[in-house]
Amino acid sequence: MYTHFFKRIFDFILALIALIILSPFLIPISLILLLTGEHEVLYLKKRVGFKNSRFKIWKYATMMKNSSKMGTSSLTVRNDPRVLPIGKFLHSNPGITGIGSIIFRDEEKWISNAPGDKHVFYKEHIAPYKGELEIWYQSNLSFYTDFMLLFLTAWSIIAPESELVYSVFNDLPVRPAILK
Repeated sequence: MYTHFFKRIFDFILALIALIILSPFLIPISLILLLTGEHEVLYLKKRVGFKNSRFKIWKYATMMKNSSKMGTSSLTVRNDPRVLPIGKFLHSNPGITGIGSIIFRDEEKWISNAPGDKHVFYKEHIAPYKGELEIWYQSNLSFYTDFMLLFLTAWSIIAPESELVYSVFNDLPVRPAILK
């Protein structure tokens, strides 16, 4: 039985292990951010979580201050001039994993190539599909699903053009034609 309680414990233990393993990389990245760019390491970002609960997450400051008031505001496009040099390195890999992060691993490309208004494209095409993917995840919550999402995140770093996620999870919501 993979309840939310056990999932929370599993996620916490896995995050702690990842933090310990990745600390040799996280510390130098933090120092580089502190010494270059705009001299900030972390910032708080608002997110919406389970059952529409709001929370804040610490993120690396990989973009210029006030970047949300410049260019495409909240959307990051390919070769975005607001991204700091170290940010270009950090933005090339999937973030915290999830089905949406795996499928939208190159979201910047889709937004950059979108016809017309980028915000309208995101709102009408990307956001609804991400929502469908999250509903699918909640309906398929299991240790197997979480394990495969971790594996597929690593796989997408090695083979970014791979469509393996659609073979592993063959019951995913149908991707809109405009996102193919």
